[in-house]
Amino acid sequence: MGGFFVVLTHASERSSERSIKNPQRPSRSQRVLKPKTNKSKRDVPIPSSVWDELKKWRKVQKLQRLHAGEVWQDLDFILTNSKGGPLHGARRSFERVCSKAGLGEWGEEPKREHATGPLPTREFTPGFRICDLRHTYVTRLLMAGTPVNVVADLVGHEKASFTIARYGHALPKQTKEAVATLEAVLFRKTG
Repeated sequence: MGGFFVVLTHASERSSERSIKNPQRPSRSQRVLKPKTNKSKRDVPIPSSVWDELKKWRKVQKLQRLHAGEVWQDLDFILTNSKGGPLHGARRSFERVCSKAGLGEWGEEPKREHATGPLPTREFTPGFRICDLRHTYVTRLLMAGTPVNVVADLVGHEKASFTIARYGHALPKQTKEAVATLEAVLFRKTG
């Protein structure tokens, strides 16, 4: 599952795009096959750090394939469950990871309905949602000064205006730089 979370945090996929297929030839980008929108049909560049995680995940997959034997589903997904199928239940896995890391809050201790009955499961609320990993990716790019249209293309937004409306808070305050640039252009001294 580690590779899945790295891909969500560093490669712009939505959690619903997690079942991207392996390419026919090795590449540093992946084609999203089941996009949310038409603009989401895109090649997703994969940073070296994510590529390294995916290589580690591939080794885990090979062991899972051996262990699963004939039950293995050879569907050629990059991120799979232990039987080779597409990932399901990523939100629950994410919540388990958050609880182990202490990133969230536990609810009240449950009470038994009957003295000899089973103890109900204690509620855990993660400190953030799985989709927040993708939001972190977008926010970090914008805060680093990546042009909005480039970020919109990377994440598959139909229009850059949506990216601005959703993530405008992350855009650095550039008013001083803009005024300085305008001043330099308007009052450029020629020697």
